[in-house]
Amino acid sequence: MTKSITISTKSIKDRLINLEKNMEGQQEIVYTFAKFLAERLNGDLNINGFKMQLELALYDGQRGIDGFTDKPIKYNLEGYPQMIYNLIRIIFTEIIEEEF
Repeated sequence: MTKSITISTKSIKDRLINLEKNMEGQQEIVYTFAKFLAERLNGDLNINGFKMQLELALYDGQRGIDGFTDKPIKYNLEGYPQMIYNLIRIIFTEIIEEEF
């Protein structure tokens, strides 16, 4: 059964921005991606909306281009091996599950 709970993104954004303090020992790209994702979150989301934002952010990060504006993103997220993006997906999916 899909959860339909909608929550404010404020607490998630705060957690992502401070991820380095709360989840030590990760590669720098994980913390960089957390800040990038936090900037993209607005308003209220349900779990599926958050997962969609995660996937869009991963896609844009790999390309280095913001899919909304078609401009380069300010974070250096492109050019990593696919394994790194898969690791990011796993880490942030776990964060999503904890929040919802």
